Amino acid sequence: MSNIKSINSKINKISYKWKKYHYTFYFDDEYLYKNWKGNDSSGSRIYTLENLNPKFDKETFTDQKVIKNMRISITLLLFSVVFFFSDFNNHIPLLVPFLIIYSIIFFPKSIRRILPETWVYIFDGYGKHAVSLLIPDDESDEDKTKRKQFEKNLSKQIEKAIECACAI
Repeated sequence: MSNIKSINSKINKISYKWKKYHYTFYFDDEYLYKNWKGNDSSGSRIYTLENLNPKFDKETFTDQKVIKNMRISITLLLFSVVFFFSDFNNHIPLLVPFLIIYSIIFFPKSIRRILPETWVYIFDGYGKHAVSLLIPDDESDEDKTKRKQFEKNLSKQIEKAIECACAI
């Protein structure tokens, strides 16, 4: 179940938990606010709406570090099986347990994050990445509607901010 929440009927706030952090995004007439809080750190960032692009992009991908860790884990596990049945096991008796333990350390971390994640990217006026919003895998239909409404409202507010900036 996703943790996306709305603050009122004009959805201008969403929040979700990702890894060990809780993220909250909300906006007003001039700014987009990003707050995060985790076990070891917290912070906030403010983006001026007039400097953001009202067109958002979505991308789905798996982190390359996860794929690398998964490959290392499987390779170490295979090496441990090969070494177990070889003559090296008699000469280096602790090698197989070491390889198994080391592969077990990598494997659970990787298996939890192997599924691709989908992100909404918000760019600045120059096309440079400014901020990302996660689309949770377990997003319900209600949460999906709220998130899309948040994106739509944010896009409209960015357009208004750009118009006001151009009028000055």
